[in-house]
Amino acid sequence: MYYLTNETPLFVIPSLAVQFNEKGAMILLQLHKKLQEEGEYFEDQCWYCQSYEDWHTQLPFLRKSTIKNQLKKFEALGIVHATDRFNKFSVDRTKWYSLDYDILGAMTGFSAEDLDSYLA
Repeated sequence: MYYLTNETPLFVIPSLAVQFNEKGAMILLQLHKKLQEEGEYFEDQCWYCQSYEDWHTQLPFLRKSTIKNQLKKFEALGIVHATDRFNKFSVDRTKWYSLDYDILGAMTGFSAEDLDSYLA
């Protein structure tokens, strides 16, 4: 098979993009993917630790301020939970993120399994 690049493609679910805009939909899917691949469990919930710089490395076409604003918007809606309390050092302010699939499902109709099917 011939590939144009060795990069992993990013996907956007149209109905999520309509509800949250294409940048927000991409960030939600990226967070879901990272939770599935690299998430760690604390307090019976899956979390993924990532700095804004790391977000920007994964989504280089988005400004860091855009990523930060989108994540804060999702936090305000209750879709994303963020904390720094799982960091090993108290001076580390890198955030851990988790998705609240119940709230996301109530707002959009998408479950974790639905999101998985887009990433398969």
